[in-house]
Amino acid sequence: MRRFWRLLLLVVVATGAQESEQGLLKGMVSSLRNFPVIGNVFRASVDPIYRPILNHFQPEIDDREGESGSSEICFGEIGCIYNGIEFFHPIHRPINLPPNSREEINTLFTLVTRENTKGTVIEALDITEVLNTTFSSTRKTKILIHGFLDSNGVTWMLDMMRALLLHDDLNVFMVDWSGGSRALYAQATANIRVVGLEVAHLVNWLKDKAELQPKDVHIIGHSLGAHTAGYAGERISSLGRITGLDPAEPFFQYMPPIVRLDPTDANFVDVIHTDVESIIFIAQTIGLGLWQPIGHIDFYPNDGRKQPGCNSLYHVPFTALTDGLDLFEGLDSAQKEIVACNHNRAPKLFTDSIRSKCPYMAFQCNSYQQYLNGNCLTCGEDGTLCARMGYYADTWTGAENHSYASFYLSTTSGPDYCVYHYQLKIDLGDPDRIGGRLRGRLKVSFFTEEGNIRDFDLTPEIGEKEDSVITGAPEGVSMCHRQGEEVIRVKSEESVRVVSSPLCKDIAEITPIHSVRNQTLQLLNAGIEVLNHYLNNK
Repeated sequence: MRRFWRLLLLVVVATGAQESEQGLLKGMVSSLRNFPVIGNVFRASVDPIYRPILNHFQPEIDDREGESGSSEICFGEIGCIYNGIEFFHPIHRPINLPPNSREEINTLFTLVTRENTKGTVIEALDITEVLNTTFSSTRKTKILIHGFLDSNGVTWMLDMMRALLLHDDLNVFMVDWSGGSRALYAQATANIRVVGLEVAHLVNWLKDKAELQPKDVHIIGHSLGAHTAGYAGERISSLGRITGLDPAEPFFQYMPPIVRLDPTDANFVDVIHTDVESIIFIAQTIGLGLWQPIGHIDFYPNDGRKQPGCNSLYHVPFTALTDGLDLFEGLDSAQKEIVACNHNRAPKLFTDSIRSKCPYMAFQCNSYQQYLNGNCLTCGEDGTLCARMGYYADTWTGAENHSYASFYLSTTSGPDYCVYHYQLKIDLGDPDRIGGRLRGRLKVSFFTEEGNIRDFDLTPEIGEKEDSVITGAPEGVSMCHRQGEEVIRVKSEESVRVVSSPLCKDIAEITPIHSVRNQTLQLLNAGIEVLNHYLNNK
């Protein structure tokens, strides 16, 4: 991977050398545009680090619309932004550029409904056209915002729009700010402040002209789009919900709430983190997502770091064939898997949560390791210690009294990402406290709704020539159950007592195992071989 970055840098330097000496840096960066995604991600990676060093080579910034010597920049009817000292930090945000003009960014809203699945494009410069569409204030409204370098044709946005409309009768707006996203990263971070104003203006205008209720509006943003949603939310009174999908790290992490998405931007703010490795360690793993909790509830699937399936390229061809409606959408998704698989997992998880029967249950914990140790797998007495990640996160009852609550869960490599969480506790009895060891093995089997069986061996291997040892029971005693059948069926959070009894002599009514569909269905029955031997020789 390091060789790839070096080769890419050589190509950039060779191409940039053709530019004039004065515009060398500009030529180097512009040459990366020849690489649709890979080159732009490289630009996004190096820009926050090396831009401060090379900044003095850049020409002076031209005057922008509404710019003056003050810290307030205005953009006509959509309002003004404050661009003061809070938006600068020598380490976390070393560049604080003014945004491009509204015309340069050219924000577009594509409204899609069940009546009009092809969508209608509305220019942010003339939102009155929305009254001539299939928009209805009686429906709830979803607003999707893409991130750096993307447009509203990005595959995750199209997939999410289709899933939302299949699930419910909604107004779905897809925001296209590609005129401002396909710039140097530092400039894009400034441009999203104008996009936030445009989104807020649309919602507030629909409130006044079409009786839209802000509480029924849900803004969903990925990467820079997540912070864009925050800028919009601070201008919309009583906005219902914002979902941040792996909010961008550079220029936002550890910055004040006014700079980034935060819990005050909507009645409910939920965040999914999937790529929280620091971006500054370029020689190692590059993380594009923000680590710190910034919502009422923050979800960290797989610790928010290395997502299953992203550590190799085997899944890229599969992505090209399965994502989107056609090959073009699949290829768009596949190329992003190559360079930003972890970062792009967040919108995939959210989309899957819309249509999946699996609940994406997550648990509040002090750390991911505590979660892995099984110390947090409970919902608590009031139910606030667990929550559903994704579409149904707003069913969590703890938002009124909590902010920055960190929840953890596990997912798979897909395409069905959701898994069920089980905690199995086995206490081996030694009532007489005489110590000793019991030789045997523990196995648990899970039965799916489709009737499939999956076995898990709970006893670690100790050696090829040595039997596994289960401590806590006297030697010569088998662990058996008294339920009158060969399978213990355990409901969620239910406890089953497994008792010790010599050769299980007090369980004479158990029917032969062969009677259950000719399969060995064993659950929590250590010592089953001893039990079979007793029944067959009775």
